[in-house]
Amino acid sequence: MLADARKDRAWQMIDLQHDERSRQLFALALNRYVQTTLAEGSRLTCERVVDTDFIDTEINTDASRSQLRRRIEAEPLHQYWLAMMQIWQDLLWRYCGEVVERQLDDLVETCRPGPADRGSLRLDPALQLPTYQSAVDNHSFPGGYHTETRPNDVRQGAVYALSAEVYLLEQTGARHDYRGQTLIGHILGRFPDFTPQRILDLGCLCGASTAAYCEQFPDAEIHAIDTSAPALRFGHGMAEERGLAIHFSQQNAEVPDFDAGYFDLIVSHALFHETSYAAFPKVLGECFRLLRPGGITAHVEVPARIEVMSPWEYLRSSYEGFHNQEPFWNALTSYDWVAAADAAGFAQAAQGFQRTLADGRRDADPATFLPVGQGKLDLSNWFVMSAVKPG
Repeated sequence: MLADARKDRAWQMIDLQHDERSRQLFALALNRYVQTTLAEGSRLTCERVVDTDFIDTEINTDASRSQLRRRIEAEPLHQYWLAMMQIWQDLLWRYCGEVVERQLDDLVETCRPGPADRGSLRLDPALQLPTYQSAVDNHSFPGGYHTETRPNDVRQGAVYALSAEVYLLEQTGARHDYRGQTLIGHILGRFPDFTPQRILDLGCLCGASTAAYCEQFPDAEIHAIDTSAPALRFGHGMAEERGLAIHFSQQNAEVPDFDAGYFDLIVSHALFHETSYAAFPKVLGECFRLLRPGGITAHVEVPARIEVMSPWEYLRSSYEGFHNQEPFWNALTSYDWVAAADAAGFAQAAQGFQRTLADGRRDADPATFLPVGQGKLDLSNWFVMSAVKPG
């Protein structure tokens, strides 16, 4: 059952009526059925295909992965699972969108910047979207993150924030900031004496993860950038409702406009799977430029790594890249983050899995950072990489 409206949640600002909550819960129940009962049928089909067609179970090459996907996508049961995966998600977008539409005028006014704001909002109407965002609707979100239907629009940000919280209920924290808390736990585990004074969050969307840094480092100056104006407007409104001083600005993480050496810590939270091969080194290069000597960059990503996948788990993961408009998802599952960090000039780069943290829990033991091959594919952990700028 969805929790009642509470402090710090998106629906502190978004009113949810009984029938609206019921429809959202229906979409969530359908998701669980698709992810369990229907998925089990597809998994058994995958095992049969692998056994009878002598497909490489290691799936450690592009050729073997492509062979497996082409073969099983000819199976009707797997096709049915793929279709239902899209249907439940479309319903969630629809039901959350209806809630926001009903009160959009009020939300626009609530999120409008004012002279008493603790933080700030800087938008760039001339910003050109990168192709990996303009060419797709990420997560099959109708209109993507960027569509605007009226002046000062917050719709896409509000729909995204509400749907994310509905989807996860309270599995990973009452404030939906679990990715930020998880990455903070990793940073404090590796660098226990680190106290940043200037922090930058890349690809922040509505700033749910950014908020965790305000609470962990209350004296820090915190900036957050994204290309989506509706998400930034809504994120600014939520931050002000919570009394958090976050400086939001509309920028592309490949070419941010901050001065070199300005930040002590640069982070991101599930940003890279929505970028590209070309963008990845550019973003890391900008992290290097923007950090002071001795500064740290740290990034948390979805726990999808080819090293820990069975054939079926690969198929489940690859759905996101091939069918759910996540442009860099599949390539990122085998990407060597440490090599990319080394190439950008960083030192002490490490990649692995970090246990998911939420609601103020912190890991102070670096042993909770596990090597890549020891992670899991569920949300009990997340993939992370961190590195230090020498000097």
